[in-house]
Amino acid sequence: FIAAIALAASGAAPLWASIIGVIVIGMVNVQCPVVAHEFGHKTGWLNHQMSNFICAVVGMGYFMPQHVMGHHVAVATPEDSATAEFGQDAISFIMGSFVPEVRGGIVLEAARLRKRGLPVFSLRNDVLVSYSMAVAMAAALVAWLGWIALPFILLHHFFGWFTLMLNDYLQHYGMLREMLPNGRREPASDMHSWSTDTPLCNLLVLNVQRHAHHHAQPMLPYQQLQDRPEAPRLPTGYFGMMIIALIPPLWFAIMDPRLVAVAGGRRERILVGKRGLDRLERLLREYANGQAARTSSVKAEPDALLA
Repeated sequence: FIAAIALAASGAAPLWASIIGVIVIGMVNVQCPVVAHEFGHKTGWLNHQMSNFICAVVGMGYFMPQHVMGHHVAVATPEDSATAEFGQDAISFIMGSFVPEVRGGIVLEAARLRKRGLPVFSLRNDVLVSYSMAVAMAAALVAWLGWIALPFILLHHFFGWFTLMLNDYLQHYGMLREMLPNGRREPASDMHSWSTDTPLCNLLVLNVQRHAHHHAQPMLPYQQLQDRPEAPRLPTGYFGMMIIALIPPLWFAIMDPRLVAVAGGRRERILVGKRGLDRLERLLREYANGQAARTSSVKAEPDALLA
């Protein structure tokens, strides 16, 4: 991060090369919230401060409060800003998530402190602490390199956040926890997270691809996360799926029929917005017709054998 900003601000490279370099480092530094995520799910002052500091490197002070108290509670529901709707493209999801994600982190952290009888504006507020660290880092770089460094810092932070939300897009795409007769959602289960287990990507993202197990036991260290074979499967690793997600027609062609199959053709198990309704109804009809054809084929086999 520091080297990329220093090189860009120095003018030693052409502007276009500096911009591309900062963007690439920002995308690579999506690993910062992944590592902060590992610390932030643990208890203890040191773990929280490590999480705050690492989030500050990419300017995501809101992330852990929103992730722990927001996403893990509301996952696979319309209330979760980190669960994408069926038929929603990645770019619209990412851009639409910024305000609710940041607001959620600020509001949830304030509520946590009030519940404990602690002042909101204090060093106990993880959002304020992390953003203070981010401002201090930016101020130090600007003091060293001049104001030219500031737009490159913001560009770096934007693409770190963009890549994180692109990752969120594919983790729970279209999943919906069914409403129970008592008016509450069913508990989150392995069926509400897309998982995969490609070895190289696992090494680089601390096994976060074993996402169903992480949601089942969020405090578990990454080394102990296991692949859950019963969880819905992505066709390849997160890195490959992130590229596919940036090509909406390809993403929909691969993931939409897969989601309908995982949901067993049940409309109430799929989170869908207005833009995906027509496509979902068509896929549900195709799934039902396919199931009916398979049932007829199975029933016909014994008769054929007897004949």
